[in-house]
Order: sequence, then structure tokens, then C-alpha cells
Amino acid sequence: MRENPRWGFLAAAWYWTVARPDLNALADADDLAGVTRAINGGLNGLDDRRARLARCKPLGASLLPPKKGATMPITDTELSKRFASRSIFRAGDDPVDTLAGFILNIDARQHEEYIFEMAAAGDADALDLVRREAAKGEPRCVALLADHEGA
Repeated sequence: MRENPRWGFLAAAWYWTVARPDLNALADADDLAGVTRAINGGLNGLDDRRARLARCKPLGASLLPPKKGATMPITDTELSKRFASRSIFRAGDDPVDTLAGFILNIDARQHEEYIFEMAAAGDADALDLVRREAAKGEPRCVALLADHEGA
């Protein structure tokens, strides 16, 4: 993560918004014990966290909304949007929780790359997904099937 910190940010953002969606409300309520329980399952290290939070809060005050209860509308809106996955191999069109649209694009491309690799290796489930999309005319799937089944 030191070599490419963007993945650390994405992992943290995903964890905060998807894996533990209650964290934001707990943090907004200044419930350090609740945040600690949500992440660790208990209160280990709470005193240390309290001390660190007390040192950090003055540093971040200028980045927060100007008064308690105020919002940052654009940020709040973007971070709370729900979208359907953009992967052509998605199971349905139900909205999923992600940080924002750019993470959906990353997720979709990673999922597609994985399915294409598995299909090229002959994985039956992946090939079924590729056939499904090829039947809809998706050109990458049509090409993969032509290569795979023509070989």
C-alpha cells in the first residue's frame, strides 16, 4: 500500500461504506466505543483510541462542516448513492453499496477481467456467463467464444 496508496484508500472507503455501513452514523454521533465495537467486536485499545482521537480532532476541524449537523451536500450525495453493478456479468440490477460510481467501474472491470480469464481457462460457470452476454451481442464475449470454441 505504500507503493500505491490509492488501493489503501479504496479499501478503507469500501470497509467504511459497505462492510460497516453504520460507522458513519457512529462517528457522526461521536460514539468512539460504538465505532470500536463495530470494527473490533469489543473495546480493546479504547483508551489509546480516545487519546489519539483527542489529538487528531483539532487537526481535522477545518475539514468538517462548519457547524454540528451541517452537511456537505455534494459529498454526502455522492457517497450515499446506490447504483446497480456495471459488470456485464452482474446477477441483477439491484443497487449495491459502493463509495461512488468510480468504484463501481473498478469493481465491474475487475469482475469482467476475472470472468474473461476464467472463461479463457475453460471454467464452465464463467463460460456460461460469457455465452449469456455473447447472446446479447457483447463483442468481447463473442470474440472470446469464437477463440475458445474455435480452438
